[in-house]
Amino acid sequence: MKIRVAYALSGEGRGHASRAVSLFPKISRYYDVIFYCPESLHSYLKNQLPGCRLRKVEGWNFVMEEGKILYGPTFRQNFDNIFRKNIAVEPVVRQMKSDRIHAVLTDYEPFSAIAGSNLHLPVLALNHPGIIHTHPEFSTRWIIARLVSAQMMPWANRYIICSFYNGDVGPILRDEIRLARSTTEDHYLLYTKPDSQGILLNAVQEAGIRSFHHFPSKGSDFAQSLSSCKGVIAPAGHQLICEAMHLN
Repeated sequence: MKIRVAYALSGEGRGHASRAVSLFPKISRYYDVIFYCPESLHSYLKNQLPGCRLRKVEGWNFVMEEGKILYGPTFRQNFDNIFRKNIAVEPVVRQMKSDRIHAVLTDYEPFSAIAGSNLHLPVLALNHPGIIHTHPEFSTRWIIARLVSAQMMPWANRYIICSFYNGDVGPILRDEIRLARSTTEDHYLLYTKPDSQGILLNAVQEAGIRSFHHFPSKGSDFAQSLSSCKGVIAPAGHQLICEAMHLN
């Protein structure tokens, strides 16, 4: 019988889910994996990993405007997540008991980590934002980021930071990116979230850029477009930076 692992993911952005897609084929050889994540990731994971098992976990809500986090509204929307964690943790504890989970792997998802601790399970934290804990800056921005990170990774028996920036290990890439052959065609890859889409499209047009592939886009081949573009234009998250660096 395989050890059953709860693989918990943050729902902010797609970088954490992309990393899970990279790791799942490898870890599922040895472990029975069930994903615990916000519902916003379920369709993406079902599409990328047909047949995978999913459990809903309440996620943090980051309120953003023009690509920037609004700290006041974000704090108010997550008041219960900060000061009444048991509201979100108790259903996860019950679900883990029902699933007979043996261990927890968490990628910046706090409630599964706490649930695992409450159930006396081994918890491994694997993520990239935790790098902020090892590189103090002592600015207001760093202090806020450090406090947020402490909420997102509250407990683990072991921490592994995966990052191109002095991580314990390097970035974890999907095979379709890792094995892609890099070429240079005439287009740029443009990646935006809905809240910054208008701003970025206007900036691209003002710069006179006409040839670009815009993502997310259903039915389009992101890996092929990225591996053949002449540049990336995006309010880039960590994973996209890693993929672009690998293909450079």
